[in-house]
Amino acid sequence: MSSDPTAPHTGLPLAPILAGAVAVSLALTTGPIGTVPPEGPQQPQKAPNAVATAGGGPDPLSLSPTAQPTPEPPDPFVSIDLAYEPVGWVDARRMHNAAVIVRVGQQMGLSRRAQIIAVATAMQESALLNQANGNVPHSLELPHEQVGWDHDSVGLFQQRCSPPHGAGSWGTPEDLMNPAESARRFYSALVRLGLTDSPNLSAAAQAVQGSAFPSAYAKHEGTATRVVDSILAAQNGS
Repeated sequence: MSSDPTAPHTGLPLAPILAGAVAVSLALTTGPIGTVPPEGPQQPQKAPNAVATAGGGPDPLSLSPTAQPTPEPPDPFVSIDLAYEPVGWVDARRMHNAAVIVRVGQQMGLSRRAQIIAVATAMQESALLNQANGNVPHSLELPHEQVGWDHDSVGLFQQRCSPPHGAGSWGTPEDLMNPAESARRFYSALVRLGLTDSPNLSAAAQAVQGSAFPSAYAKHEGTATRVVDSILAAQNGS
């Protein structure tokens, strides 16, 4: 996670507006993207002792299994070809990334609640922008939309890179900066913890992320709910 409040960041230009909706493309390149509005998310830093996971929580590869089976992994490349209206501070680029998160959750057979938890987590972690890290030089060579400096955390969920790129255990920069694959890894950890339908969004997100600010996720629940519902409505043609 980057420092609080959200700082200006670089990234891609917004896709053109078509018929009152924004058509988004999955292809990413680097370029200016602007700043998060003042009412947008604030991104606290991780705990100083965070090592294994996105913010020092349990190792995602060693979480105790529950009665809930881990769904089959989806195609890591998710095609988003629908148009989505921005929701509040969640602009076209961010709606695209949220749509990828939602689609992966659907592919894994997970509930709307799990999708809301995942989108709210990414709002807090990266403001829904695919983030490289100046401490992980290889990440700067990959498609990204902003750059942070928190430990060795990258991607929408600020998951910590495994050696030799970092001291975490979530995977390679290529995996973690693929929005669909990073979402799959977040959901898989949520499934192992049995928290996909948790009524307590902050507790569920914190169990996976191990943030130094565990209550920070809750403030995104309302916006995340509206974003997910907007995406689902667009998928249903309504």
